[in-house]
Amino acid sequence: MLVAKTKINNFKLYNTLKRGCNCSLFFLLSNHPIFVLMKIIKAASLLFVLLICALVNLKAQNDTLNKQRDTFKFNSEKAIQSTIKLIYKIKEIHGLYEAIKVDHQSLFELKGNYLNIGYTKQGFNTFEIGVSKGKRDLFSVTKFQEIHLNALFLRNRFDKLTGISLGISKSGALFNKAIELQYVTDFNNQRSLILRPEFGLTFFGGLSVNYGYNLMTSKISGFTPNVLHIRYTKQNFKKKIKEKLFQIKTTLERDKERLWQLGINIPQIQLN
Repeated sequence: MLVAKTKINNFKLYNTLKRGCNCSLFFLLSNHPIFVLMKIIKAASLLFVLLICALVNLKAQNDTLNKQRDTFKFNSEKAIQSTIKLIYKIKEIHGLYEAIKVDHQSLFELKGNYLNIGYTKQGFNTFEIGVSKGKRDLFSVTKFQEIHLNALFLRNRFDKLTGISLGISKSGALFNKAIELQYVTDFNNQRSLILRPEFGLTFFGGLSVNYGYNLMTSKISGFTPNVLHIRYTKQNFKKKIKEKLFQIKTTLERDKERLWQLGINIPQIQLN
C-alpha cells in the first residue's frame, strides 16, 4: 500500500514537471528571434493588405471625381455655347422688334389736326376759333388729349379786344380738364397775360363745357375771374376710325413675315 501511494505521488510529480517544462519551452520558443520575425512578417503582411485596399479605394474615388469633372466641363462648355447662341438670337429678335416698333409706334393711335371753335363768358362775350392737334389711343378710345391754338375776339363795354390762346386739354368719356394761357390786348393801354385752369364735362373730348378761373397779370375792365367756357372740336371720328383700320390692315399684311419671325401670327383682316 505504501508502494502504491509512492507511485501515485511520483506520477503527479511527473505531470507537474511536464507542464513546467512545456511552459518553459513555450516561453523560450516565443521569444526566439525566428518566432518574433514571423510575428513581424505577419503584422507587416496585414498592414500591406490594408494599405493596398486603401490605395484601390482612393484610386476609385479619384477616377469618379475626374469623370464628374470632365462631365461638368463638357456640360459647362455646352451650356456656354447654347447661351451664346441664345444671346445672338435675342439680339436678332430685338433688332427686328425695334425695326417693327419704329414702323408701328403710331399704328394704334388716332392722330390728326382739327378745327375748333369756342365761346367764353367771362364778364362779357368772347369768341374763339383755331386749330388743334389731338391724339386718341385705340386701346383706350375714350381718352383724348390735344393742344390747341386759337384766336380770341372780345368786346367789353368800351373797347374791342383781340387775343391769342394756347391750351392743353385731356378728356375721358365724360370729364375734361384743361389749362389755358391767353394774351389779350386792345393795342392801346389795356393788355394782360391770363392763366386759366379749367375742369368740367365733355362728350369724348368733342364738346366740352368747363368752369375756369382767370389769373391775370393786370386787370382789364369788364373781366371777371369766374369763367364759363364752351368749346367744340370737330374730330371726324368715324372717318378717322375707317382710315386707321385700313392703315392697320395694310401695315400688318405688309409686315406679316417679320411679325411671324417674332412668333406673332396675323389673321386675315377683312374690312366691309
